[in-house]
Amino acid sequence: AELDGHVLGTLCAVTMALLTNRLDLCIQGLFGAGKSKSMAVLLLALLEIDATSNLKMLFICKENSGTRSFADLLLWLAPPAGICNRIGRLVGDQERNKSSYSHTRFDIHPREQRAMLSKCQLILATGGTVAQDLTMQWSNMSGFMQELSLMVIDEGQQYGTDREIAVISLLKQQPLIIWTGDSQQTPGGIARTAPNAKRSRQLLLAKKHGLRSDKNYYMPSTLAEAM
Repeated sequence: AELDGHVLGTLCAVTMALLTNRLDLCIQGLFGAGKSKSMAVLLLALLEIDATSNLKMLFICKENSGTRSFADLLLWLAPPAGICNRIGRLVGDQERNKSSYSHTRFDIHPREQRAMLSKCQLILATGGTVAQDLTMQWSNMSGFMQELSLMVIDEGQQYGTDREIAVISLLKQQPLIIWTGDSQQTPGGIARTAPNAKRSRQLLLAKKHGLRSDKNYYMPSTLAEAM
C-alpha cells in the first residue's frame, strides 16, 4: 500500500472532500488493495495532529471480527501510548460470552461505557451495536455521536446498509462519511455451489450502496490529474 500510493491517495481524497464540503466519500478497492491500512493511517494521523482532543471519529463494520481485525491493524502500526488511550472498541455482553470472542486492548467493558466514551476520540463498533444504543432512552453514545466529525463504514456493501443508514438518520449533524469496500464483493459465506447462490448474490448487489452509486473513481496514479 505504501509503494503504490493508496495511503497517499486516500489522504488526498479526504482532503479534497473536506475542501469541497462533501458529506460522503467512496473509496473502492479489491481485497488486499490497502483500504483498511489507509483508513488506519488516516485515523491515527488525525488523532496525532488533533491538539484540542475534540475530534470524534467512528469506525463501523458488520461484524465484531471486523472491529477486532481493525484493532489489530491499529496496534500493528505502533501508535504512541497516548494515542492508544483515546481509542475504544464496543463489544456487547453477548459477544463477550462467546467462545470465539477475541479480546483487544481497546475493548470497553459495558459497565464502563459512559465514562470511557467521554475520554475516547475513536470508537470501533458494529453498526448494530451503535444503532441499538442510540435507540435506547438512556443512550451511552448519544453525546459522542452528536460531536462526530468522521465516520468510516467498512465493507457495508457485502450485506446492505440498513443498520448504517439507521445510525446516520439518528445524527443531528452530518459528519464526513467514508464508505470503503469493493462494490462487487458479497459475503464469503455464500457458497458458490449452493442452489440459490447466484440469486442471493444478485439480490445483494441490487441493494443501494454508496459504492454502487453514479460516481467517477480515480486510481492513485491519476489522482493528481483530478486534483
